[in-house]
Amino acid sequence: MTPKVFISYSWSSPAHKERVKAIADRLLSDGVDVVIDIYDLKEGYDKNAFMEKMVVDKSITNVLVMCDSVYVEKADNKKSGVGTESQIISQQVYTKVEQSKFIPIVCEYDEHSEPYLPVFMGSLIWIDLSTPEKENHNWERLVRHLNGKPADIKPKLGQRPSYLDSEQHAPVSEPYAKLNSLKQAILQNRTGVSYFRRDFVDAVIGYLDGMRVRTRPEDTELLSLGKKIISDVTAMKPLRDYVCEWIALEAEFTGQDDFSKELIRFLEKILLLTEVPSTVTSYQPNWFDAQKVFAFELFLYSISKLIKLEKFQLIRTVLSARFLSGDKSLPPEHRLVSVNAFLTDSETLQAGFEEDSRYYSPVAEFIKRNADREDIVFGDLIQADLLILFYSFCNDGIYWYPNTIHYVGYNYKPELFIRATQHQYFEHLAIIAGIASAQEIKLKIKAGAQRVRVSGFSYGRMGSDFESMMNAERLDSIK
Repeated sequence: MTPKVFISYSWSSPAHKERVKAIADRLLSDGVDVVIDIYDLKEGYDKNAFMEKMVVDKSITNVLVMCDSVYVEKADNKKSGVGTESQIISQQVYTKVEQSKFIPIVCEYDEHSEPYLPVFMGSLIWIDLSTPEKENHNWERLVRHLNGKPADIKPKLGQRPSYLDSEQHAPVSEPYAKLNSLKQAILQNRTGVSYFRRDFVDAVIGYLDGMRVRTRPEDTELLSLGKKIISDVTAMKPLRDYVCEWIALEAEFTGQDDFSKELIRFLEKILLLTEVPSTVTSYQPNWFDAQKVFAFELFLYSISKLIKLEKFQLIRTVLSARFLSGDKSLPPEHRLVSVNAFLTDSETLQAGFEEDSRYYSPVAEFIKRNADREDIVFGDLIQADLLILFYSFCNDGIYWYPNTIHYVGYNYKPELFIRATQHQYFEHLAIIAGIASAQEIKLKIKAGAQRVRVSGFSYGRMGSDFESMMNAERLDSIK
């Protein structure tokens, strides 16, 4: 429905009248039907009757009250036409508790920098059009309001989080507060950013560490443990989102060398959380599946975010990193682990789904269900998963198996690999692979895909078309 507004104002001065007329004309040009005396009150008409009719007319969707010092003085003292009109409006305002028909438009401020508003409108939400700059800034807000299309729409009510019905988890307010402090420090170029970063990382790791099992669970049945994994990882989701924000922030504002070191240190701490706490001497490995699932999910989100930001050298740095294991029983030469350590799966998680369907990868299924961000959708995680496999094909000593690939259709090719048909985009893959030659990369992909096919890890229809998924034949074919 086309909005129709009546503009109520005082003839304060010729300049004010022209300003009101300009606003009316601008509204008309933006598809808002306007009733105003300049155009609609003809000679011989009763102006008081006209104003009263417009204020109470049901076809008028909103009344814009142009508030300047003269209007306020006349309205508060019930003078002339504005006074009559204001009495009609005030009766409407005070007899309709949930009214939104009348919109005060601030056109002037007093000497104390307070907006001129009549007493009867003092409690209403107003829009500032007092200067051309304020008009331009608030114009969209006004037009959206008149059309019933606000910029901020309340999200629909979601489902009750499953973790509320199981264990109680600590609030995530501290990591959130630390992230905001870090954000302000970076954006304001303050000294001591490293201290704010350390506080944020410590808050995230501390929260996650507090969720690790340190005493035998009361119920060790597979169903109960599976539900606990779902509950725990769901409770960790806000931390996942905070880390995505942190990566986006620092990847743009912090030097790449500095941030790559910080990100790798952070990911190493995440891996340490997947290990058994040193104080625990008797345990079952699946007691720590929640931490393993979260680490894998977080790693995919981190790579996805870096792809979005086109930080390809940073991606290579992360994928080539080695992380120090906390397992001191390992020989020193085995203490440094690759990104392989993030790979995980969990049959215990399968039991927590409480459904007949069996999944090739329960972890991939859970990550799919848990993917609720708008900036990183599940398809982005699949692309990241395949990119890590691509890196493993091109670099010896790295093993990866992309379990999320089970959710793609035939002829699947992610955007990153499709674009790499063009030389300028192929160079992004070349940076990640650490190989400049397209021909060499193609040979690496072919050999890697063959290794997967004969490795015994290939199941379902996977393992036979990675070359196609990576667009191997067409890489760097458009110069």
